[in-house]
Amino acid sequence: MNNRLFIFDLMRALAIFIILFHHLPQYSGNFYNFNFIGIHIDLSPVNGLNRYLALSLFIFISGYLLNRKRERFQDINSAVKFLYKKIIRIFPLYYLALFAFIYIYKIFSPLTIFIHILGLQLLFASPNFKPIMTLWFIGLILIYYSLFIVINYGNIRQISRILIIILFPIFIGLLSVVFKVTDLRIILYYWVFIFGIFSAETNFFEQKLWRKISPIIPILFILFFLISFFVEKEYGLMKINLGYSYILINLLVLLFVLFVYQISSFISLNNPSVKLIELISYSSYCMFLFHRPLWSVMDKFLKKTLEINNFYITTSILVILGIPILIVFSYYLQRFYDKYVMKLAYCLD
Repeated sequence: MNNRLFIFDLMRALAIFIILFHHLPQYSGNFYNFNFIGIHIDLSPVNGLNRYLALSLFIFISGYLLNRKRERFQDINSAVKFLYKKIIRIFPLYYLALFAFIYIYKIFSPLTIFIHILGLQLLFASPNFKPIMTLWFIGLILIYYSLFIVINYGNIRQISRILIIILFPIFIGLLSVVFKVTDLRIILYYWVFIFGIFSAETNFFEQKLWRKISPIIPILFILFFLISFFVEKEYGLMKINLGYSYILINLLVLLFVLFVYQISSFISLNNPSVKLIELISYSSYCMFLFHRPLWSVMDKFLKKTLEINNFYITTSILVILGIPILIVFSYYLQRFYDKYVMKLAYCLD
């Protein structure tokens, strides 16, 4: 965990907890609806928005850190080496999680398994093929890594780079809407990824523009959050006009990223590091991969073996016991992987 940037540790820790509490109702019950304690307030639309907010943080961080050193690829060998390192970093642990999903959720389709092994689940998504929940994100990251290589390959002209960046989401959108192949989530988080790359390349958060707009970011975020909450509650964000939905979600997640960066920056100035936050951030990838299998096993054990079906007890156990178990398991799995598997992989490089 050496040489970590605490500001991004804070953002990762927040992102993984948003994801945990986004998925938790599927295993415990909808605690966003306060009717269960006699209060007629339903905040379920907040959970509907959480999926966009959490993943946008992870993707922004990924884009920013990818381009922090302004890496350029002068030949095919350097590009392959970069992709090899990223695949070694994410895929073996992903395969372990894939095995857990296949076993726990009874996924027996050889085609589904094969496509997920290749990490192409979003490119082959169609009405007849749905990517596995949660694990679709790995396919998204693989696409973004590949795109990062393309826009930074050789002595690519700036105009060509801009054209690729603009045309890519148009191409994916046409494939998805017109031909019903590929998953629209590829472009849903695309501009947050590009913004992360841009922010690192231009030192955006050190520019005068950021200092000028930062005071109004909280206000804008709250405004767009309330608008998105209303739309999600009344219509469903993904059920309104596709163009309006795309614009609204992208504005919401961009403002959320800026807002969280602002808060994280303030906290990191007063607290250079907090070990628990660093530990959670370090473990966040494994937490993301394995929280569903863990909660699924715990849920079945509580309901079928112990015959506990009480909402309050189940939710309390999954939070109070489940989350610490997940953190500890993820931390030691990541440590083991970094110490032995990653070390061996780099030796073979």
